[in-house]
Amino acid sequence: MAWMLAVAIVAGCGSKDGGSGDGGGSGDGAASDGATLDAFAGPWSDFPSTPIIDLGTDGAAPGLFGDSMTGTATGGPCLVEPEVGTLYPNNWLRPRFSWIAAGGHNLFELRLTTPTQTNPLVVYTTATTWTMPADMWSGLTAHTVDTPITVTVRGATLTGGSLTDGPARGTSGDLAIAAVEAPGSVVYWTTTGGSALRLSHRRRERHRHRAASQRGRRCAVRGLSQLDARR
Repeated sequence: MAWMLAVAIVAGCGSKDGGSGDGGGSGDGAASDGATLDAFAGPWSDFPSTPIIDLGTDGAAPGLFGDSMTGTATGGPCLVEPEVGTLYPNNWLRPRFSWIAAGGHNLFELRLTTPTQTNPLVVYTTATTWTMPADMWSGLTAHTVDTPITVTVRGATLTGGSLTDGPARGTSGDLAIAAVEAPGSVVYWTTTGGSALRLSHRRRERHRHRAASQRGRRCAVRGLSQLDARR
């Protein structure tokens, strides 16, 4: 499968072949093939055995959504970040998942499954974005390399403790983590306040130069000039 390097994020709706994201109703249980956990060969337990209930989300969400095949196969959220087919360098920043709700949906399920993990990752939230914890991402980049990770988002409308619409499946498709790192960083310059924004593969750093610093302003202008010259 041809993967896209995770440098630019582009919206992509709908589903792609490569897995249904089915990993069990609420995210518990052993590997689907009955494999025994092995410290060296896997599968590993970087994903928790129980669903993650985001802050402010109804604790009954797993039961309301049911298993991964419950509800309609279309009409759910559109995943805009990351794009299906993204290939992450294994030293990249932890992923943030963002989607656009369909209709009046106000409750969402994010599900990630991969053969190298004992459990699926299942997240319930009322937000339209969720960022993977750093420790989980660290384990995933060590144990799930060059292996498809199927991501699926579903949405529903929660009213008065029950679902009045959905669950409906939205985007579904594969991501992957590369076996290699992406070295270096990207630097953006601006003349506004003599500021610079530096993006590295491990962290985001913002460096502000004081307005009185002529050197900082000269660097900013020089940076813009170099960028203009390359267009």
